[in-house]
Amino acid sequence: MRRKIPSHIQKAVLLRSGNRCAICKAELATIEENCVHIIAEIAHIIGYSSEGPRGSCDLSESALNSYENLIVVCRNCHTKIDNAEERYTVEKLKEIKIEHEKWVKSRLNNPLIDVSYDHFGDIVEELVKRKIADINPEDYDIPSLKEKIRRNTLSEDVIELLLTGLCSSKKLGQYLNERVQDGYPEYLEACIRQKYLELKVKEKLSVNDIFYALWDYVRNGRTSFEYQRAALGIVTYYFERCVVFEK
Repeated sequence: MRRKIPSHIQKAVLLRSGNRCAICKAELATIEENCVHIIAEIAHIIGYSSEGPRGSCDLSESALNSYENLIVVCRNCHTKIDNAEERYTVEKLKEIKIEHEKWVKSRLNNPLIDVSYDHFGDIVEELVKRKIADINPEDYDIPSLKEKIRRNTLSEDVIELLLTGLCSSKKLGQYLNERVQDGYPEYLEACIRQKYLELKVKEKLSVNDIFYALWDYVRNGRTSFEYQRAALGIVTYYFERCVVFEK
């Protein structure tokens, strides 16, 4: 990954790619001693260098490093698309990216993908180990989900992801109800709230970028569709209950 690509853009590109190569669909992560290592490469559709593959001198650096100009690939496919510029044109890579992201959405929405208590447990138990400044719950005036979406002017893609997350957030609620005595609901709420405020106040991200960054924070490198959907369910659960996107 190029260092000049802003972190929040990297996260959005990786999440919407499902951490899979857009060309061969390979899962781009390895696990060693319970530590997840992302091995994805983020390629520029219009080349970063005007002298490189698909290069152009007409775009600014911010445009070159924008979400729209980036595609996730494995190392082998990165080499392949750069060595076959006549086949993998700018237009072709844009088409591949669009189709790949549609495929990822279909996988996340696949009813055969079962998010279990074990998936939630692995994520939640890791989150509650993180240092939280304040775990006191806060009171909120809870609007409807539709009203909350309207207030935050979320993108169509994020709205679609929220609706996907709703499918597993109910099971999360059941899981948390069974862990009330352990203090999990309050601690997890505080964890998500603290990260949200950090992204909004310190990093000054837009609401859509905050959503992707929260999803990335919760899933913590896990790339299976079951874990990605479980993490999405957690973010949606707290979005719906006004712990985030209200301040």
